Amino acid sequence: MKYQAKFYLKDAKSEQETPINVHFWHNWKRFKVATGLKIHPKHWDSVKYRARRGATYYAIINDRLEEMELLIANLYEELRRSGREITPATLRELFDRDTKKSAPAEETLFLLNRYQEFINDSHDRLQPGTIKGHTTSLHHLQGFEAMTGMRYSYENVTMQFFNALVSYLAGKARLSNDSAWRVIKDFRAFLQHSIEQGHTANAEFKGFTKKRMPQGEKTDQVYLTSEELDAVMTQDFSNDSRLDRSRDLFIFQAHVGLRYGDLALLSEVHFQKDRIRLVTQKNRKSVSIPVLPPVRTIWEKYGGKLPVITNQKQNEYLKEVMKEAGITTPVLTVNYRGAQRIENIQKKYELIGTHTAKRTFVTILRRRGVSIEAIMKITGNTRKTIETYILTTEDDAAREIEAAWE
Repeated sequence: MKYQAKFYLKDAKSEQETPINVHFWHNWKRFKVATGLKIHPKHWDSVKYRARRGATYYAIINDRLEEMELLIANLYEELRRSGREITPATLRELFDRDTKKSAPAEETLFLLNRYQEFINDSHDRLQPGTIKGHTTSLHHLQGFEAMTGMRYSYENVTMQFFNALVSYLAGKARLSNDSAWRVIKDFRAFLQHSIEQGHTANAEFKGFTKKRMPQGEKTDQVYLTSEELDAVMTQDFSNDSRLDRSRDLFIFQAHVGLRYGDLALLSEVHFQKDRIRLVTQKNRKSVSIPVLPPVRTIWEKYGGKLPVITNQKQNEYLKEVMKEAGITTPVLTVNYRGAQRIENIQKKYELIGTHTAKRTFVTILRRRGVSIEAIMKITGNTRKTIETYILTTEDDAAREIEAAWE
């Protein structure tokens, strides 16, 4: 017997994922080593010694197995030509040599090491919230690497890679399609930066657009109606300064249309007669916003400096504010994880956060006949972004149709 290498499951009768091991025979002596990959036995082809077509990540798993099979063949040939005795011990020695981590100087060649460097070097270029998003996306990609048992380089970023990543995000990571797309979008931004810096010429990622994501309309985004906004404005929080400040920040934001992070930038210098003039943080656009009565009242209430509440705490407090104000209408929410449709019925206040204020601002203005162009000027956003903020409920659509027949 010359030599033979095949892949076997550690526990072929397991009811969950089990490790894949490679077995190598030479002259009836066996060498066995873990591949670092796992698969459920029902997805394993014990005749072809490969993952079955259709199994999650099957293509990446099979590519990795073929790489290892080729490596073993090359190591066998290296031993044969050198004249060294071919034994499980000598083969393991060479196998460990070629599969152990590269020297520290070569670590930067790995894709996610580069991504970490990109994040570390971004503090002067990107906003804190954007950096936080990239950090979260990196953690998901690290989980993907751990699941596949591979260290990826730029050359590995193919359409097949993205398809497998999306399956992982919807499966093990249990992300909704929108959350999964945020990870992909962050990763694409990093890859584009890598091209600009000359780290890679691989631009295949540009072909993976949102259209390739599993489709399904998300309906967990809400806004306050004019009546609800009035109810929040008039709610008495005189005995709870915490909720009083939270409510005031929301009302202020809902009347200026700024992102929550931009509120912290405001000072007296930005108030010029009857306008607020500033350059926004995220898109760095100059905006001019009319100072409406509620805005003036709140600004003067705090002596020209809005209270500071972290985004996380504000999201938490707002749910209490809205519940106290009676924003308790049941809302059917629909999200998608891969092709799976997930429905829930939640109270409206449970869905409200800092993002709701800007959505309320834009939606109310549009319902009152303000043009998208005017809203674009005030917010500094593009038409495409503004259109994502405008929410039309089923009742809104029904009223428009009824009005058309009157």
